[in-house]
Amino acid sequence: MFLHKIQSVMFGSAVGDALGVPVVRKNRGDLDKDPVTDMRGFGSYNLPAGCFSDDTSMSLATLDSLANGHFDLADIMAHIGKWAYHGAYSTAEKAFGMDKTCRTAIVNYFARSPNPETCGLSDAESNTSGSIVRIHPVVMYNYAHPSLSSFEETNNVDKACALTHANNLSKLGCRIYSLVLGELLGPVSETEMIYKGLEKAYKYYKNDPDFKAYAKLFTKNFTETDRSEIPNGNGVADTLEAALWCVLTSENYEQSLLKAVNLGGNADSIGAVTGAIAGAVHGLADIPTDWLVSLRRKGLIDGICKKAFTQWNNEE
Repeated sequence: MFLHKIQSVMFGSAVGDALGVPVVRKNRGDLDKDPVTDMRGFGSYNLPAGCFSDDTSMSLATLDSLANGHFDLADIMAHIGKWAYHGAYSTAEKAFGMDKTCRTAIVNYFARSPNPETCGLSDAESNTSGSIVRIHPVVMYNYAHPSLSSFEETNNVDKACALTHANNLSKLGCRIYSLVLGELLGPVSETEMIYKGLEKAYKYYKNDPDFKAYAKLFTKNFTETDRSEIPNGNGVADTLEAALWCVLTSENYEQSLLKAVNLGGNADSIGAVTGAIAGAVHGLADIPTDWLVSLRRKGLIDGICKKAFTQWNNEE
């Protein structure tokens, strides 16, 4: 895997997250009157411009673990714990932004029973986006290890998701996302590859009991959906639908991300997932320079990307 691809996904997601942080929970109508057009500060979390949320912090923790060359759930949780309890991988002095599902799962692991196979929540209500926002490092790890079988790749995605979100709805969303992003990690990164990933997902999961939550993604006229009908909720299905719509109806990274964060609501997570996909499609060079300059902790992100690239390529 090329370094620029890892960087495109990780920086793409982090920038999208940071764009959305100031307008988390904002009403879409209010954003129509005062839309995000550039990296702005303060707002929802009262933080300076360029600060990313728990979404990027957890994905960095995950990638930092995977960059050691092994897929180890306990090690991933150890890295997430560094963020949750000590502020590592954060743009603030401490962790912020984690939803109830993630918080409960982390407490389950560190304060109750240190078993990464059982700490995640499996109830139907625990289907928030806290899982899908940190799956792209797993997809890149899978891609960088071609000896893995399709079953092993899916199992890695399921287990990583279940660290916090062990319900089938969340796992299914992460699987669909992984198939889409996986197609974009190859030598051809055009938008059309998204549809190839969706075709695979339809073939594999059309009979899944929770497929109906994602059915809109597979309709022929999905990209013709009016913006007013695109969700901005905290659910994993809402986040994936919004992100794919933003990328598929845009011509570049900037347009995709401005559409994403101006949906309001769960703007940071929608921005993070949109940014990862748009980054994979359009590349690091397409991310506006001013946005990258404003992004906090660029050195940390770049260092972990290079660590992963070096380790994974040395394994070949």
